Amino acid sequence: MITTNNTIDCRKKKCSLEFASIAENYNSISNGESIQLKTTSNPKKLFYELLNKEHGNFYWIPIKDGPNEWDVMIEKSSNV
Repeated sequence: MITTNNTIDCRKKKCSLEFASIAENYNSISNGESIQLKTTSNPKKLFYELLNKEHGNFYWIPIKDGPNEWDVMIEKSSNV
């Protein structure tokens, strides 16, 4: 996993889309900030895990929605 400037890039190297590995980056940002996730695997499962753990207090903004690449901005809600 390559992480730079709040971007998690899983396209070039094999990396885990497991909630625990993404949550560490998500938890490090402040309310109103975002991380960008770039991957070649559909992050749908991650969305539902985040929805469950964060009780919907985030914005999931698809930039590219497959079929070969996904690019998503995940913003921590400033209303928390």
